[in-house]
Amino acid sequence: GRHYTIMPGRLSFAIFPDEASMQAQSRAFPHLIFFTSREQSTYHGYCSDFGPSDISSVVSFCVRSRKMMEGTAHEDKMLVHASTLNEAANTNAAFLLGAYLVLIEGWTPEEAAAPFAR
Repeated sequence: GRHYTIMPGRLSFAIFPDEASMQAQSRAFPHLIFFTSREQSTYHGYCSDFGPSDISSVVSFCVRSRKMMEGTAHEDKMLVHASTLNEAANTNAAFLLGAYLVLIEGWTPEEAAAPFAR
């Protein structure tokens, strides 16, 4: 898989070959908190398009992610936003993470995109 450090020591994005690999990593590294955006990524396209279903999905992901980042249960752990090898799902997951960085963390769009350019 691929790994992108977003906020060193605090937040990263990882792409795993499959769900089993993601679960195995979660068990192997209990100091990491793995989370997905599956529920926010459900989208019924009109043609061959894909994307987060609506603005409420984006807001929901941002609120959930902020709670995880600010929560005392996770304050000393690295949060890993995880996805599997599916181009549409990876694009949507990266978009949602970028939206969180811009809307909640106050990053510029360029700053939010930079970790994925590496």
